Parts: sequence; C-alpha cells; structure tokens
Amino acid sequence: MAFSITREADPSAKLFYNDFNEWVPAKREAIYTLVKKLKDKGLIDGIGLQQHVKLTTPTTALLDTAISRYAELGLEIHVTELDVEINPDGAYTELTPELSLALANRYKELFAVYAKHAGSITAVMNWNVTDSTSWLLSFPTAHTTWPLLFDADGKPKLAFWSLVN
Repeated sequence: MAFSITREADPSAKLFYNDFNEWVPAKREAIYTLVKKLKDKGLIDGIGLQQHVKLTTPTTALLDTAISRYAELGLEIHVTELDVEINPDGAYTELTPELSLALANRYKELFAVYAKHAGSITAVMNWNVTDSTSWLLSFPTAHTTWPLLFDADGKPKLAFWSLVN
C-alpha cells in the first residue's frame, strides 16, 4: 500500500525495497517474490541490500548468488549500510596489522562481487564514515571495533587503499 500511495503521489520518485540478511536463501526467495510482485505492478524501481557483514560471513558466493537473483528482475540494486564487523566479541583492544589486513581483504572481496554486477548495482553506501561513529560500537553491546574505511580520526585505513589500488 505504501508503494502504491507513494507512486501515485510522485510518479517520478524512485522507490526501493531495502532489507537485511537478504543473502539467506529462504529470505532471498521471499524478497524476490515480493519485489517481483511490486515490479509487475509498476510500483518499484530498485532493491537495497543492507550489507552489515562480518569477516567471513556471508560468503561471497552467497552474496553473488543473491545479487544475481535480484538482478534477474532488471531493477537497480543499491548496496546500503555497508560495514564489516571485525571484533564482534570484543576480543581485540586495538586494530592489529593482521586485523587490518583481514579487513582490507574482506572489502576487496566484497567489491569484487559488486564490480561483477556493475550493470545492476548503481550505488554502494557505507553505514557511516569513520570508526568512531559506527553503530557497531554499541551493538549488540559496547565494544571496540573498526568496521569502516576510515579510522576514528578520519584517516584512510588499509581497507580504503586496497579499494583505491
């Protein structure tokens, strides 16, 4: 109903369905079915994929499969809320060289998948800019983490440079 009302109010507005864990196979198919129905009614322009990920989950294969499936719809795809949780249990008190490298490699893996789907993906957005402003610092409980491309002082990290290079 919200999509219908919005489309009627502003036919030029771009309407997106945005969800998380959209790579989980059962959820992926439910989202696909819902979005296809909205597309068939002319009520949607794209799908947003909230990419709150960890160092190893989801796998790039699961992400690639999900993006491929959504791309079948011919809609724009936005990667939204991208961040990579690297210290979920708070075991580390500093960003070690090993963690920094793991984060850089994870961002490279993710962007390789996104680049593969560049014809469908029209935007990639991080969920904040610097580590000091990440929502993950307090989720699910307060802990230290470094999920973004820029450190707490706004300086680019190895992960940023891995994408630039």
